[in-house]
Amino acid sequence: MQSKRGPSVVQPYRDPAKLLRKGSDQRARLVDLPRRAVLGSIWDSGHAGGPLVAGGLVAWLGYGAAFAIIAAAMAVTLLAFLTVLARTRYPSRG
Repeated sequence: MQSKRGPSVVQPYRDPAKLLRKGSDQRARLVDLPRRAVLGSIWDSGHAGGPLVAGGLVAWLGYGAAFAIIAAAMAVTLLAFLTVLARTRYPSRG
């Protein structure tokens, strides 16, 4: 049964051929589905792997050194992210 808001989110993926004949918004959702799946897999592997790596560092080097390494990795990642963000937001600058 459909609500007043329209079809459910799951319904358009049941018949991809029918979906491709519909509007561009629904075509974009079908094309975007594999990208979301890959992003979800990467996200989940980070959730699982992060504590494992951190626990290994703590067991191997101790808390102080592990936190210093993790903080340095986070700082490098932040700088890389901000650099890429600046290039994509203002492509003429750099």
